[in-house]
Amino acid sequence: MRPPCRDDEPHGLYFHDANGQARFVRGDAIAEAFEAAGASVKLVVLSACFTEAIAETLRAHVDCVVGMSGAIHDDAARIFAIGFYGGLGEQESVAAAYRHGRAAIHLEGHTPRRLQRITTRGSPSIPDRRDLASDQFSSSFKPIGALAGWRLERMPTLPETKHFAVPPDWICEVLSRSTEAIDRDKKLPLYARHGVRYVWLVDPIAKMLEVHLLDDDRRWREVRIFEDDVHVRAEPFAAVELDLSALWVR
Repeated sequence: MRPPCRDDEPHGLYFHDANGQARFVRGDAIAEAFEAAGASVKLVVLSACFTEAIAETLRAHVDCVVGMSGAIHDDAARIFAIGFYGGLGEQESVAAAYRHGRAAIHLEGHTPRRLQRITTRGSPSIPDRRDLASDQFSSSFKPIGALAGWRLERMPTLPETKHFAVPPDWICEVLSRSTEAIDRDKKLPLYARHGVRYVWLVDPIAKMLEVHLLDDDRRWREVRIFEDDVHVRAEPFAAVELDLSALWVR
């Protein structure tokens, strides 16, 4: 599928009709179909080229959507699907399964950069791991992020104590091989339990930023992933454009 040449051209996909002929279906019609399907659809992978815009449209109705921001070869799409669904089959998170798919493409000699884009409201088919968190920040485990921030209305003055009693509004963790499991399996559930609204996971080696947003039920219901040297506006700092290239290892 080719991308629209102008902003006013419709996004959509081509399907085979009953006569085996190609038929163009607009993105809003596809979204309407998934809205009608309701909660029965949990995951959609759009392997066709230039489907990132449709993925964003479907996100209102489907928990997790993977789209392609450019052209992708058929072989690469199949390899990504094998790695992605294989990760889900091993009870990995959606984000981890996504990395499995990208790694599989790399192993086969393809270059996945700037192609796959994942947008998700959460991963309801993956077991909830909040039971790993304690009710309080215990003495045996004090989660300290690389960076943390508070809204002014929640912390108008800086306390003069060693430890803050008010949980942060935003925490940023820098992932590494030695700490990633702790950050994902222990810290994320604990941050959710204490109402941290935004958590960034920065992987400087993979050149990836994950933005986790907490819902009113204190569950991570939305994950946005940004990759490579792009400019992004990510909550809670959406008013500021961030150049991700400044974060990566040179």
